[in-house]
Amino acid sequence: MAMSAVVSSWLFPVIFTTTLAALVENYQTNKPGQKLERACYNDVGCFDNAGSFKHMKVLPQSPNEINTTFLLFTPESKTNGTILTKTLLLTNAKTEQVNWKNNMFVLVHGFGQFPFWMAPMKDALVDQNNNVIIVDWTSGSVGPNYYQAASNTRVVGAVLADFVSTLVKSLKISLNRLTLVGFSLGAHACGFAGKNLSGLSRINFLFTGLDPAGPLFSGKESEARLDSSDAEFVQCIHTNGQSFFRGGLGSVQPMGHVDFYANGGLVQSGCADGLEEIILDLFHLNGTILEELTCSHSQAPVLYIETIKSSSFSQACQFTSVSCDSPNSWFQGKCFNCIANGDLPAFGYKLTAQKQFKGQYYFTTLPKNKHHETYCGKQYGFNIIPDQAVKGSITLTLMFSNLHSMNFTFQHIDETLEENSHAIKIGAVPEFYPEITNITIIYEKYSSWIWKNGPDEWVLKSLSLLDMECNIHEVNPNVLVINKMATTVDM
Repeated sequence: MAMSAVVSSWLFPVIFTTTLAALVENYQTNKPGQKLERACYNDVGCFDNAGSFKHMKVLPQSPNEINTTFLLFTPESKTNGTILTKTLLLTNAKTEQVNWKNNMFVLVHGFGQFPFWMAPMKDALVDQNNNVIIVDWTSGSVGPNYYQAASNTRVVGAVLADFVSTLVKSLKISLNRLTLVGFSLGAHACGFAGKNLSGLSRINFLFTGLDPAGPLFSGKESEARLDSSDAEFVQCIHTNGQSFFRGGLGSVQPMGHVDFYANGGLVQSGCADGLEEIILDLFHLNGTILEELTCSHSQAPVLYIETIKSSSFSQACQFTSVSCDSPNSWFQGKCFNCIANGDLPAFGYKLTAQKQFKGQYYFTTLPKNKHHETYCGKQYGFNIIPDQAVKGSITLTLMFSNLHSMNFTFQHIDETLEENSHAIKIGAVPEFYPEITNITIIYEKYSSWIWKNGPDEWVLKSLSLLDMECNIHEVNPNVLVINKMATTVDM
């Protein structure tokens, strides 16, 4: 039996059940024999597990148990944060030296311990002359009970709303200077805060949802998750929206006015695709289980941080995105567009409600790679027209005038490129790379005992290269492409 089959037969279910049990386990945390259906807490109101929340197996814990704290950082105090409370805000204690005219970003983490991304995001935002408040609710988010943490987002949102309301009223801060940024469960906590702030004017009140958590939220009513109605403008990015049972921790469901899908929104380049691949990586000691499980999910804050850092540069690379209706359409090459056909949004820090973008947009990043620090690159559309249907993998090796090269997977082994196809697959290359001088095509045919095999050879009728400025370079080589042999075409 092959090693992968051994892993699939016994190691896969063992690791799956032991490491993700907290996400699927249905157990009651209330006292034995006590069934609570409603809980009320001072200042934040009452919560039940009926109606839109009937899928939640436990009620949220109290504000005292969750112990949500707020830590303020400013350009004048980048490393030494100030703990803010309602009492301090109401008395203006410790706040006299703060420039409250700066834009304010409120960062909310997700499940588990205090996360890796909050400090670098805070630093990047403060470097842009913003005030930053870090929301720490780790007492209510720590595992292993994901059900409890998910339920606790409702109280965290209510506490956050009460805090923001006090901030606005006592210090006369305008909501149009406030942006809530939440990752995973934190995105839904921001949504609940917005629902609780419905009594305040929300002009330009902005939310950024970084891969909003899928389990217990995806497919639920808008009252039970982050939704576009929670603020004047909500942008979301999706990086890990594949099925939970394939390792997905996010969701592909649109939850904002604008939803961005990086690399199709299911799994990120350089990360394992599916639980079996994660386990094979672990078997070969390619990473820790936490790194592997959260690789795609944790890319969302990393991409947002990159847009903050690059915002100071007028010619900085941007995650320019094209409209697309689904991941399937994106992967099938049906969604390429360019600027000449209309303004295209760019995900991230600079996107505001004034742009009036609505809908679902997709972009490609550079793969996760230790040899480069950025994920933003020049995006190109590639079109291949064969003389017949081609089933099998197609890899393009791009050669640049500086003699650098990189590979791009145009098609996977089980996919078919139809005759005279108009599919345009989008890939990214480093921003500083010069023009592409030639492209080498490596084809490996699909082979099966049951299904029809791919052809041993086929004729490349046309190869086109398009960029986001609507420049197109097309060659018609009419060259033979042979299974497992390299075919090079000059561009």
